[in-house]
Amino acid sequence: MVLQSLVWQFLDLAPRFPKLQAFLQFWTREIEGAIHSVTVANAALAAPAKWRHLDGVWRLQ
Repeated sequence: MVLQSLVWQFLDLAPRFPKLQAFLQFWTREIEGAIHSVTVANAALAAPAKWRHLDGVWRLQ
């Protein structure tokens, strides 16, 4: 038994996830191996950091 993990980081459109669906269809059609499970991360976890205004000035000398 071989257990492998594939991390695929790509922005996709929820809730249908067209890029993920296309990848899974390709895998089913072209690869000899079953996919056990798929986990989709929350957009809040993958979102860029938010900027906020800080009150003050920092100078490096």
